[in-house]
Amino acid sequence: MSSREAPATIIQCIIIISMNNNEKNGIIWVDTASQLNSMVNDLMNQSIIGVDTESDSLFVYFEKVCLIQISTPENDYLVDPLNIENLQPLAPIFASNKIEKVFHAAEYDILCLKRDFGFQFNNLFDTMLASRILGRQGVGLLNLLKDFYNIDVNKKYQRANWGKRPLTEEMLLYASLDSHYLIDLAKKLKDQLHRNQFSALAEEDFKRISKVEPNHINRNGEQFWRYVKGNILNPQETTVFFELCKLREEFAIQRNVPPFKILNTNILIELAKKLPEKRNELYEISGLSDKLIGRYATELLHAIKLGIGNEPTYRPHTCKPSEAYIRRYDRLKSWRKEKAMQLKVESDVILPKEYLEILAQKTPDSLEEVHEIMTDIPFRFSAYGHEIIQLLTGDTSE
Repeated sequence: MSSREAPATIIQCIIIISMNNNEKNGIIWVDTASQLNSMVNDLMNQSIIGVDTESDSLFVYFEKVCLIQISTPENDYLVDPLNIENLQPLAPIFASNKIEKVFHAAEYDILCLKRDFGFQFNNLFDTMLASRILGRQGVGLLNLLKDFYNIDVNKKYQRANWGKRPLTEEMLLYASLDSHYLIDLAKKLKDQLHRNQFSALAEEDFKRISKVEPNHINRNGEQFWRYVKGNILNPQETTVFFELCKLREEFAIQRNVPPFKILNTNILIELAKKLPEKRNELYEISGLSDKLIGRYATELLHAIKLGIGNEPTYRPHTCKPSEAYIRRYDRLKSWRKEKAMQLKVESDVILPKEYLEILAQKTPDSLEEVHEIMTDIPFRFSAYGHEIIQLLTGDTSE
């Protein structure tokens, strides 16, 4: 059992932590500019910090970061971005090459922090990525807390509304645990990475994850294809379904709630298949309650009519890859799978899928060209570059 123990009780803004060896002083709630500046002064003197965030994607259309948890070896801070107008004092912390930031499953946190505050990131460590590289089976934070510290965390707060104020004591306790153990956990995983000679591989993945950028979601209908599985809808029904999806998006934006809280997708699919024309026909749709009919009937019937009058919608065609591409891809994929089995890791740890596809598509015929493609993953190029070019030069014909 580690000396790091879970927070026990909350007194106003400070959660007092019971610790063996007094390893932690406490958890501090930060919701004013002066408190933020005081915290930043502390962070600037640290060489490593743990970081996590909580958002409200299950409760609003326009998701936002609602809580930032930052841990040092002495304190756990809970920063309230909903009450602090300017969080830019944190920017130098996240951008610093001298301060290591430890996340778990960093990609989502980084995307959210970049989207909301424009932060940039350097010198990261991701405990989930490290666990995957080490071939661990349970790589979730709850798994790691149980495995390393014998701590069970209540999962219900994963789906809590973090945009609601005030946060309950239980939510604060849960949030504090997400960053509380990251520094110590990173130390343990670093030791394992070093023993297994995976440190350089992990480092290049941490650098890649720090460069991810938020995508601006295309809301003109293209994203609705993900709901249309196989031939569940014919082209005309698909047009109606897309009109219904767009209507749902409009209502979701107006009310600032996730689309699924307006109407379930299965309801929209059934509407597109049955094509009701009158209000009384809506009562035959599974899941469409009297309340929903009373609220949306006019707009739903109009969207259905609009879809019926528009041209059928056909699934976009993708170019079929050449036989030579398929052979190269399959050859690389088989090689990657064999390597992964030898090291007892997931296949994408050996070579991420995007590089597998690019290598199969661009058909490099020299080690220099392979290096150009793998420039962002130098460890993998050094380890596998010669094997990859040998695999590819055996079949470059189209």
